[in-house]
Amino acid sequence: MSAELRAESVVEGVLVTGTVDATAVLECARCLTDFETAVPLDRLCELFLAPGHELPKEEDAYEISGLEIDLEPLLRDALLLALPLNPLCSPECRGLCPQCGQNFNEGSCDCTEDESDPRWAALAGIREQLEKTQG
Repeated sequence: MSAELRAESVVEGVLVTGTVDATAVLECARCLTDFETAVPLDRLCELFLAPGHELPKEEDAYEISGLEIDLEPLLRDALLLALPLNPLCSPECRGLCPQCGQNFNEGSCDCTEDESDPRWAALAGIREQLEKTQG
C-alpha cells in the first residue's frame, strides 16, 4: 500500500487529505477463487478532532490522542468501504456448476441440467392441458 497524505492544522484538530493505492486479495463471488485487485482511493478526507472539540453526535470523526495521529483506523475504514460488494475475478467469469461444483472457467462438467423445478410442477400440468386443448 502506498499513500500520499497531507495533514493540515485546522481549528477543530487536524484535517487529513490525500490518495491511497492499495491491493487486496478477494474471493470471486461466482467461482470462489482468490484473486488480487487494486483498491485506489482518490479522495480521502477525514478530520481528527483535537481534545476539547466535539462534533454533533450524528457526525463521525477520529480523535487525536497525545501528540500522534493513528492513521490505521482511517485507512482500514476507507479501504473497506472502497471494496466491491460483489467481487469478480473477471467480468467473463462463468462461475460454478450448481450440481457438482465444477469451475466452468476450467472446463465443463458431465452434469445434466434438470430444468424441472418441483415448485412449478402444478403449472407445468396446466400448460400441458392447455396445449392439448389448443392442439
